[in-house]
Amino acid sequence: MQNYFAQTCPILPNGAHLYTALVLFHRSSAQRCKSYSRQQLYGQRSSSRVNWLGIGADQISRSYFGGSVSAREVLVRHTVFGYYALGLSEQRASDWASSLALGQAQRATRYIRNATGAIVSGALRWCPVCAEEDAETHGFSSWKVVHQLPFVLQCPAHGCSLLSLCACCNQSLDNGTTLRLPGEACSRCGTTQFLSHAPPKVAAYSELLLRCAGAIETQVAIYRPTNWARLMRAFRSGVGSLEDARQLIQSRLLEAWGVRTIDAIGGSWLDGYRSEFLLQVVQGHLTVSPLAVQMLVLEVIQRDLPGICGQLESNTPMESVDSTEDHFRLFREPVCEQSLRAQQFGANERFAALFTEPHALAHVASELRISLSHAKMLVHRVRESVHGVAAVDLGQDELEGTELDKKRNRRREACRARVRKTLQAFPKASRTTMWKLCKNSVLWLIEHDKEWLDAHVPVRQRSLSA
Repeated sequence: MQNYFAQTCPILPNGAHLYTALVLFHRSSAQRCKSYSRQQLYGQRSSSRVNWLGIGADQISRSYFGGSVSAREVLVRHTVFGYYALGLSEQRASDWASSLALGQAQRATRYIRNATGAIVSGALRWCPVCAEEDAETHGFSSWKVVHQLPFVLQCPAHGCSLLSLCACCNQSLDNGTTLRLPGEACSRCGTTQFLSHAPPKVAAYSELLLRCAGAIETQVAIYRPTNWARLMRAFRSGVGSLEDARQLIQSRLLEAWGVRTIDAIGGSWLDGYRSEFLLQVVQGHLTVSPLAVQMLVLEVIQRDLPGICGQLESNTPMESVDSTEDHFRLFREPVCEQSLRAQQFGANERFAALFTEPHALAHVASELRISLSHAKMLVHRVRESVHGVAAVDLGQDELEGTELDKKRNRRREACRARVRKTLQAFPKASRTTMWKLCKNSVLWLIEHDKEWLDAHVPVRQRSLSA
């Protein structure tokens, strides 16, 4: 099957979304069942129809690409993971990539900083010029990753408004159900006329999209939490104070976008944007604010103080891809573990210091100039990062050692105790009921101690009909 995929389907151009591969495979294999094609390519039927984030990338790497492209490269080059992972520490990006590669789709919002808005476009979008160029160069047009981000309404490369809805029947060309490619006729009415989106008519918007596309292609490290915190310290030092930095960026943004308030920059194309994100980003606080806000701020910094970024890159090393030594340091210095994990998660040094000391939430909110509810949410997220299921496994293959074994054993005993306690209260609880009552413990045991869990909470077997 692997050789069949590799021999009959063309390799995707860089930046083409993985959904393009599904369309090409479905057609070349002459399959009639779309869900069967998804299962063959992604390794499971339950993936979203488009598979925006590349769930099952390990299977896709072997099947479609014949192993010539790694699972991590599949995620970075051909899914929106390549965008959203830019604002994560390398550790968290690796954790997320490993989870997606293995086909685990649970709780993706743990990793995506996108306020309250959607993370993808919904109906697939395309640029007519890109479609023509692809067809001429590769023999087929492809869906572009950058076009599927919710705030991208025009092509960064050509400046064309993106298309998605049929001009006659208002039906999307494809939302993951019709297996079409850009530029093809509407599956409902057969027309090739499509409505274009209406992007903001300001140069600042085009600059934002160019910056976004460039960041995805080059996978720049400046947006990672530790690197961004260093940049913000240098920026604040260069302009005088936190308030001076905020006012400078705000005034430049208002001028560039031609609006009167920061909130007006967002509109419908950046749903969920709020003015307090600007202060959080300038502080170096990246736990909630959208990645797009960092890009807006960086544009101002490079325009007003262009020497800061160059000085930072030359004098301070960026966060290394190999963070194994950082993991060992976490276990050697348990007193600093929460502070370091807080910084790695995206909290600035000031917040990390407050987190490690017994301050009341009101004091934390006052010091950081944020609301009490926001402070409570940040503390919860950082604690979840330190103690939660996703943060427990810090790379089993790389971090074998006594301290890690002790940590894992403590976690195992805690999860087992939670399950036993739940069984005492609900002796006849099924696996589904147990999942609802103590989900985190069950998740961890499924991954690390499945034999014990199956023995104490067996999965109910379906009865076979005669």
